[in-house]
Amino acid sequence: MPKYKQPIYAEITRVYDEKLKEYHLLRNDTKIIFGNDNKLLGTVIMSNPGSFDFKYDPNWTGFINGEGSDNIFKSKVGRPDSTMINIIKAIETAYAEKGSAVPDGYVRIYNISSVRCAQGKKALEVHNRVREILYENESDISILKDPTIYDEALFKNLCNESAFVIMGFIKGFLNNEAEMLIQNIDKYNKGKKIAAYSNNNRILYHPACWIRLNKSKPFRDIVDSLKEIV
Repeated sequence: MPKYKQPIYAEITRVYDEKLKEYHLLRNDTKIIFGNDNKLLGTVIMSNPGSFDFKYDPNWTGFINGEGSDNIFKSKVGRPDSTMINIIKAIETAYAEKGSAVPDGYVRIYNISSVRCAQGKKALEVHNRVREILYENESDISILKDPTIYDEALFKNLCNESAFVIMGFIKGFLNNEAEMLIQNIDKYNKGKKIAAYSNNNRILYHPACWIRLNKSKPFRDIVDSLKEIV
């Protein structure tokens, strides 16, 4: 039985690539669920979904193989991937060190690109390819670039509604978009930003790196910052 059993809700959209004869998967509306209360606890903003899947959902394999007519897959039986586990660890540790349990609610995850790909260089290629397909088909670009973080007014509201906003990005992936988000949160609600910085104070460590880098110092920085807010 896995230690981290928080259910993950997400919506996956499949986009067919006629040129490559394969489906690209885009993940949106992602939540890590703590308990049952439908309350927003905080927000995490990262680069793109990695290897997350719904392997425990019996309809998942058929969906990714192109079965059925519905190109959107919704499920709440996902389990945390390694990056989500680091986020859960940090949140649980911060609350425990404050002497309380994580309250019922959910943590929302946004990405500067919705493409599901675990390889940084390839993810950029897939992002650009999906963008091209969406434009060619005159499809809604919001499934690739969530307006909640790309629209300044919506992003400002998100910052106001969240108790904390954890940020961490992959180096070299959509750097301009990442910098835009950092500047916007510094403009609207800098006190809610939770981030682990590299030595030059320019790079925000991605959650996948918190535990393994610098004797877990990034993880400790995140926990200490969270403790000031939760």
